[in-house]
This record gives sequence, structure tokens and C-alpha cells, in this order.
Amino acid sequence: MAASDLGSDLVSIGAAAQATGTTVTTLRHYDDLGLLPTVTRESGRRRFDASSIGRIRLVRGARRLGFTLDEIAALVGGPDDDRRRRLDDQLHRLRARRTELDAMIDALDELRTCECGDIAAGGTAAELG
Repeated sequence: MAASDLGSDLVSIGAAAQATGTTVTTLRHYDDLGLLPTVTRESGRRRFDASSIGRIRLVRGARRLGFTLDEIAALVGGPDDDRRRRLDDQLHRLRARRTELDAMIDALDELRTCECGDIAAGGTAAELG
């Protein structure tokens, strides 16, 4: 379900969880942390509109990009120049992580083809990468 499909209708927390591929517990947590726009309450129950669904998707996307919830809160609540700096910082961290992962992959590839005997019997640190 697209956020635009919701129109101005309010949906239950369960429907919002289903629409965004998350859990009710996670949505409560996001709301408690202030990551969502003001959530309407009817009879004490949270009701979500299209903007809330969009924000939930944004938070989930940012999590997939490696941002912490605190970083996401700063991203969605900060000025544009601060947002750009945070995005650049995360890009730098991910590129550094990619370099580390590439080195690990290279070490494993080398280990797979080495003539270093039985790994289980114990090898030197150099033999293991």
C-alpha cells in the first residue's frame, strides 16, 4: 500500500505496520522517540496518516543505510546543511567499511586457495589473512 493510497484516512497501528513492513512494537518505539510526525490518537489508540507512513518508510530506509535512530532523528529534524553533512559523513563511513570488507574478502579468497595445511589445526595469523 502506497502512502498516497491512504489519502486523508487514518489507519490503525496494525495497518500502518503492515503497510510499512514493520512491527507494531517498532512503530510505538519510533513514536516514543519522536521520529514520527504527531500521531493522532482516537480513544487512546494511535492512528497514522499518509505523512506518518511516509516518515516510517524514510526511517526504515535510513536504517538500511546504516544510520542509528539518533542520527535519523537529527536528519529529519535538522537544517538542510546539517542534513547534507550527516549524509556525507555516513557515505564516508560506508566507503571505509567497504574498503575493510574488500580486504576481508581478498583475504578469504587467498585463504581458500592457499596451501597452508589444515586450518583447524591452527595456522599463523599471516596464513589466516
